[in-house]
Amino acid sequence: MRYLCVGDVHGHASSLSAVIAAAERKGSVDALLVAGDLFFAGPEPLQTYRILCSRRSICVRGLTDRALVELTSEQLHRLANNEHTMQQAIEFDRVRKSLGELGLQWLKNQKNIEHLALEDGRLLALVHGSPLDPSEPITHDLSADEVAVLLADDPASVFVCAMTHVPFVHEVGERSVVNVGSVGESATKNAAHGTIIDSTVAGVVIDPIEVAL
Repeated sequence: MRYLCVGDVHGHASSLSAVIAAAERKGSVDALLVAGDLFFAGPEPLQTYRILCSRRSICVRGLTDRALVELTSEQLHRLANNEHTMQQAIEFDRVRKSLGELGLQWLKNQKNIEHLALEDGRLLALVHGSPLDPSEPITHDLSADEVAVLLADDPASVFVCAMTHVPFVHEVGERSVVNVGSVGESATKNAAHGTIIDSTVAGVVIDPIEVAL
């Protein structure tokens, strides 16, 4: 099984398409895994939704996804107390309108964490932040002990996450943490990131990719 893992798309459908195309030039992709922050606040939320649906993607919700489905427009505008937060509230309205009721219901149905069985008998966990708290990121500068705390007692051996926009791979004992970086808001200028994970009975091969935009 060959997974393309991405995250923090933020409504940048063109960048998502570029990462998918780059991955497929390396070989066919069996499944697209997306580690949250799918639609807000890029220019193409509806197109992003259509790509995710057309590929039967396995997705989890990030912080902005949860806000889109859990907070009302009135709540967001009431919380806005400066020009920046007011603009964010306006953007949330725009993204909601673009997705429509069908897209918002689809987003509401996504989980905060997913587990997939790998060919070698182990589990892969897909989460935006960390198993301990999906809103708490695993960052590149944490020690192995600090990462272990965030992994908690989750039974997975491979963890695919995002949230920080910085791609990295941590090995914590016999567990691998793969931060896939960001498709739409990469820390690297004019680039988008993803990670190919090849899963076989012999184990997994992790192949980060960077695509120039």
